[in-house]
Amino acid sequence: MVGMTCEGCVSRINETLSKIDGVKKVRIKKMGCVYVEYDLMKVSIKGIEPRLFEMGYGISKNIWQKIKTGWIHYSEDTEYENMNLPAPPCCSKPPRT
Repeated sequence: MVGMTCEGCVSRINETLSKIDGVKKVRIKKMGCVYVEYDLMKVSIKGIEPRLFEMGYGISKNIWQKIKTGWIHYSEDTEYENMNLPAPPCCSKPPRT
């Protein structure tokens, strides 16, 4: 993460992200790395990233970070689509007679 330079930044990020509905846990293991555990049915990375940008922080520009972020977006979209699919007929309950 670009712009996170001190413990004040850590506190500000932790406090702001923790208030987002669906965010379960925010961990900052080392300066510049933020790990967020969240409920995909309530929020996605697309809802979290703008909050970081609003606070003046950015995502690292290195190629590996871009790939990782792209993979998260793709995985979330796919998982969300899968959660909204109807159950296949073999998993449906038989009608009561």
